[in-house]
Amino acid sequence: MKPRVERQVPFVRESFWTGRSFPSLEEINTGAERWCLRVAGPRDHGTTHTPPLLLFQTIEQAAMLVLPTTPFEIVTWATAKVGRDCHAQVQNSLYSIPSRYVGQRLDVRLGSKIVRFYSGTELAKTHLRGKPGQRQTDWNDYPPEKAAFFLRTPDWCREQASQLGDHVRAAVDELLDQHHLHFLRQSQGIIRLAEKYGELRLDAACQRALAYGNARYRTIKTILEKGLEPHPVDPVPPAIASVGAYLRGPEALLGLTTPVHEEVPAWTASPSRTAWPAMPLQLVPSLKALRLGGMQDTLPLRLDRAQQQRLGYIEFLELLLGDEIERRANRALASRLSKAHFEDADKTFENFDWTFNPKLPQEQLRDLATGGYLMRKESILLCGPVGVGKTHLAEGLGHQAARQGYRVEFIKTSRLLSDLGGGHADGTWDGRLRHYLLPALLIIDDFAMREYTTQQADDLYELISERARAGSMIVTSNRAPQDWYPFFPNPVLAEGALDRLLGRAHHLVLQGRSYRPLQRPDRAHLPATDRMPPQE
Repeated sequence: MKPRVERQVPFVRESFWTGRSFPSLEEINTGAERWCLRVAGPRDHGTTHTPPLLLFQTIEQAAMLVLPTTPFEIVTWATAKVGRDCHAQVQNSLYSIPSRYVGQRLDVRLGSKIVRFYSGTELAKTHLRGKPGQRQTDWNDYPPEKAAFFLRTPDWCREQASQLGDHVRAAVDELLDQHHLHFLRQSQGIIRLAEKYGELRLDAACQRALAYGNARYRTIKTILEKGLEPHPVDPVPPAIASVGAYLRGPEALLGLTTPVHEEVPAWTASPSRTAWPAMPLQLVPSLKALRLGGMQDTLPLRLDRAQQQRLGYIEFLELLLGDEIERRANRALASRLSKAHFEDADKTFENFDWTFNPKLPQEQLRDLATGGYLMRKESILLCGPVGVGKTHLAEGLGHQAARQGYRVEFIKTSRLLSDLGGGHADGTWDGRLRHYLLPALLIIDDFAMREYTTQQADDLYELISERARAGSMIVTSNRAPQDWYPFFPNPVLAEGALDRLLGRAHHLVLQGRSYRPLQRPDRAHLPATDRMPPQE
């Protein structure tokens, strides 16, 4: 076909174009039509010996098809890699692809309305074309175990739990009411336990877990594995009155000279104060065998520096060892910070706004940040109203401790007591208590927010007693220590726990304005007095 078409080009060029000039496209079209009808069409064709115009009118015109109503679609082609989330990105849009193609590169045909993905000649997936930023997901593309997580919604979990038993529904409700997405997988896991252990055993296990205040998946599963669900719940001992007990009371224990409800002044200071050389490939296996893989990143730079500065062997070795020590120290610090479970990684001393409440005991806090209290196994109490930065400062001290090589654990009081309560339910209380004795620093946030049950008070007593020998604690509270007594049902237990906690602790009362109004979306409309630090 191509030679037949191109053979007519010289004829058109010499017969139509030679000697003519056209000032506009319209005149070109008019002249071409006239030339076709008067010159090219009526001539005797050298091959068919029939005028082309006559051949077109008698045979070809009747065989021609009508033009399509829509113009011919112009498509583009691209390639895209299928990620582990079963999606491929094409022109800033995400499209789900069957999970069997994860990790593969597919050819993508981009039409104006349809996007088709091909693996070789095989059509892998078809989607309507999305706008940039859109995500199109077909849940059937996920593996069954992953699709279940998205298809089994919180409402589905509640409905299924209701069919398994009242206590199962209560356990699932307790989890989903805290955070419907964060605890969705746990809720699904609790429901799946019925497949292995049966509905009756699961309902009994949930009843036991609820009785101890910890209806989490881990606790319920352990109860079933150990067969503890038929066992009766341990009776809660009644609160023992203070009759016959030698109690000093909060005033004597804390050495207070002011009435309990008067404003307490801040306590005094603490007891203490270019083009680089290529990486030699033969070294890579040896470096990895010695667990020095990180040296691959710095060795070319150090080789370049050694050549430029003519370093000796010992100096070059010192550089490499220094790089490796720094890399391992950074990796260890990142691990300690991750295991600390801080609420916010940005809550450090460097990011604290000391100018907002300039009367905070900054010198004392910076002195504590040096870590002397950790070596002496002393504790810190941070008390004050909401919003002054108690949690931020506690996490900042925790960050400093982690940088000094100490293991740190941060936890809310409610979560701590819930976890220990679950240990009573599934028989793992000793192991869970040991977990909180391992860190050199345990940070307990929001202490004495509500009254404690007898079991919770016992758990706090055991924890504080053991921590007094194991390491340091930081405790934050909206209440002064002398107001903690009423939250313990047993005053003898209260005095025993608080005596161990307060006796070797640095007491800091943080007074000032709340910083949280500055975090409101409408903070630009706040009065100037709320946005500016107070004048000295």
